[in-house]
Amino acid sequence: MIGVLLLGGISLLIYSIVRYYQYTARYPKGPWPLLFIGNLLEFDFKAQHNTFNKFGKEQKGIYTLFTPIPYIQITDWKLIKEAFVNKDQRVHRRERRTRVEGL
Repeated sequence: MIGVLLLGGISLLIYSIVRYYQYTARYPKGPWPLLFIGNLLEFDFKAQHNTFNKFGKEQKGIYTLFTPIPYIQITDWKLIKEAFVNKDQRVHRRERRTRVEGL
């Protein structure tokens, strides 16, 4: 009985890990996120601008931070113009984050 529960727990953990990294693969490349906590360990909360600048230089202008909600950061002016001017309808129809907007 314990063996079956242990096997089921390990299988569920492996399934969760595979699904999480399939989910993160849909977003632009960025620092490698950890399961459940995302990139919180790599984030400097006292100097957030330094963290954003470092990731922007490493990832060439666009990257995703998982905190654990995914946030796409665009730091290159050409990519910002393309996203908000040329492809504004895609950005306009994006999902709303009511928890963040209430802050």
